[in-house]
Amino acid sequence: MSMPVLTRYATLLPRMVSRLRRPTRSIAVTHPYLGWLGLDFGAVAAGLLSEGFRTVAVRAPAAWANPSTTSPCPAILRDALRYAVAVETEEVPPDLDSDRQPIVRLWGTRLAQMLAQTEAAFRRNRPELVVLVQGYEPVNAVARAAALNLGIPALAIENTAINSRMLWDNVSAITTNRSLAANYYWRYRQSISEEAVSGFVESFTSGLRGSKSAEHSAPVGSTAPDCGRPNVLFLGQVFTDSSIVFGLGPWLSPLDVIEATVDWCQQQGYRLLLKLHPKESMGNATITDKPYDRLTYRRIQGRPALMQALEENQAIVDVDNRFDTYALLFQSDIAVTINSQAGLEAALFGKPAVVCGDAFYRGLGFTLDVAHPVHFDLTMAQAITQANRVSVRSRAGEFAYIYYQRYCRPKTVESIVDLALEQLGLIR
Repeated sequence: MSMPVLTRYATLLPRMVSRLRRPTRSIAVTHPYLGWLGLDFGAVAAGLLSEGFRTVAVRAPAAWANPSTTSPCPAILRDALRYAVAVETEEVPPDLDSDRQPIVRLWGTRLAQMLAQTEAAFRRNRPELVVLVQGYEPVNAVARAAALNLGIPALAIENTAINSRMLWDNVSAITTNRSLAANYYWRYRQSISEEAVSGFVESFTSGLRGSKSAEHSAPVGSTAPDCGRPNVLFLGQVFTDSSIVFGLGPWLSPLDVIEATVDWCQQQGYRLLLKLHPKESMGNATITDKPYDRLTYRRIQGRPALMQALEENQAIVDVDNRFDTYALLFQSDIAVTINSQAGLEAALFGKPAVVCGDAFYRGLGFTLDVAHPVHFDLTMAQAITQANRVSVRSRAGEFAYIYYQRYCRPKTVESIVDLALEQLGLIR
């Protein structure tokens, strides 16, 4: 055998050995969405590789922007369509009438075509698990749908308001409003000690500001001027956030909840402190990556009657994140929210928390839940006279302890690898 041939085989040998050693088992992970959690896709892939799994990346297709043909949106992706249209049009609820909305047909086609491509990729690569983020964002929703259609386990992860912890779900594979939080509460509630809960609550409430992620942070200590009236604090959220799109409950719009709150304040002699979400003054939208540009306030300005009611109430409307959320909370007698996690925090600080939408902590005994808009005034009246606030705060503390310490996981590469292995029965 000639020397050039020997040299050639000597060069190929390491590659052949490498291929023989290549893991045959695989896990699919959406890319680059781990960046939302501040985690690196490559680091997660390396962690999975160390456990014997290669990583299959699920990405948006190259032709995402301009599908060549029209396809109907599959029923399993109807919620993903709703979310995409809401973000694109900045409307909640979105108009899904395909005869009137070209954007609906466009997104329906995109989702249908990507689902077909993703299912084909999964059949080729045969992943044993699909890891995704949130569950409603289009690429992640498609990965979830493909997994469900093909009988592959799916694991969803997402940020919480606390920057060191992450949420997960392996049943619905949707973390926004279909997580296991309440189930974990009922599972562990009678097996935790008062000492553990009280210690956690003290540490949690004292260190809350420092543990917030950047998009949830607010200036420290800046309070609203005193007006001689009691205050109601409305804890706003990003107008097109998935928790709002899918968590309004019986309300038609986030603006309807604000309107009901300011009307009640006018009737009862309270001032409204309207804290809009900090992200709307400095962040960009998912999917479009366009600045929110004070989205909720722009929508409020489009309702002259609501603007007038706010002016007549002399309400404080924090559009540009000028005020400290917790200082406003301490100034207030009642906190109102659709389903913000800050409602849980209000209960932890001993404030009556009125929840108007579908919150992950609703219905567990420490919030005042509005069953229907017609019951809003009655629920607010109950908030004024809420008895035994110590008991309410204690139960909120139990839930927060279980949620953060028993359910949520550290936001690390190691946690994602461990969660993946747990789904496959490799560790318990």
